[in-house]
Amino acid sequence: MKNLIWSIGLAVVLVFTSVTAQASQCRQDNPEWFECETAQDCVLSSNACGYPDAVNSDFEEEASECHALEGAKISCAQIFLDPKDFRPECIGGECQDIEILAE
Repeated sequence: MKNLIWSIGLAVVLVFTSVTAQASQCRQDNPEWFECETAQDCVLSSNACGYPDAVNSDFEEEASECHALEGAKISCAQIFLDPKDFRPECIGGECQDIEILAE
């Protein structure tokens, strides 16, 4: 039962994080900030709510500034996602934050 509850909670966090990242106006307005060819092109940053978000390292500063401005205008759920639990990956030409699952 404990594993089921943990799994459901994790699924909710993952879905919420994905929706938040995809709904980002910064991501929609500046898709080149998130483009990549390899995982080495990507670094972890924070999205508008402070959750981990992967961006192209060439645009890390611009993305951080945009997300800070965007974050001042929206309300975010108060959940803690430790950036150490994520790694940047290049998936389908787009930088994405991937959760590192404990084994």
